Amino acid sequence: MGSPSVAQSVGGHPTLTKAPVIEAVFEFRARASSFSLLPGALADPLKSLNYPKVVETELAKFGPMMELPDVPVDAPFLVTHRFSSEDDKSVVQIGPRGMTVNALAYPGFGAFRSTVTKVLDTYIALAQPKTVSRLGLRYINHVPSTTGRLFGSFAVKLEWPPLAGATQKSLAARMVLSYSEPPGELGIAIGDPADKASLDLDFFLLPDRPMSQEQVLAWLDRAHDRVYEAFRSMVPSELFASWK
Repeated sequence: MGSPSVAQSVGGHPTLTKAPVIEAVFEFRARASSFSLLPGALADPLKSLNYPKVVETELAKFGPMMELPDVPVDAPFLVTHRFSSEDDKSVVQIGPRGMTVNALAYPGFGAFRSTVTKVLDTYIALAQPKTVSRLGLRYINHVPSTTGRLFGSFAVKLEWPPLAGATQKSLAARMVLSYSEPPGELGIAIGDPADKASLDLDFFLLPDRPMSQEQVLAWLDRAHDRVYEAFRSMVPSELFASWK
């Protein structure tokens, strides 16, 4: 049977009343079979999923007049249309290379996964993508900074030599970890101190092959497990306990 998915085991993760997540993002990059009609075709289905507001970006206005370049899979996501909820806290972004689901008021993984499933089902049915170039699950967190101690907000130790005449003010670092289960890489970026220290967790896969919706969601479940493990390891226990 294998290990349980997050959909099954999510109840084992403590519910936080003061969750530090400011944005959660699911990214699905795959070229649509025919993009020109896709934004219009998605409008009504996404409206029924509580995304009634639609905004065209500048890229959408100029895209028809130029050939959009092929960009590396690690380049920023090209967005032509944003579909959002009435309060702008839930967003679906689409472009010629795929789509993202963004939660700016994180409802917990179970509810977020449910939304991703519905949007992904609609997108795949209409876009009919062939090859998936990138999958991503990203969490951006803001946590209290610890004045006077670089990275004091996190369970990280980094020795930095003192420099005469200087006062430590801020520091940022990034590490990338490789996983075989699920396959992918986890980028962990931290910055501290600042008005709000930051913890950015980005798990991604570059499959470059066809994937079914079931395969994508199975990967998402395990990716969330890995991101949660990293989150718990990065945050000191006393700080985590203060969010319960």
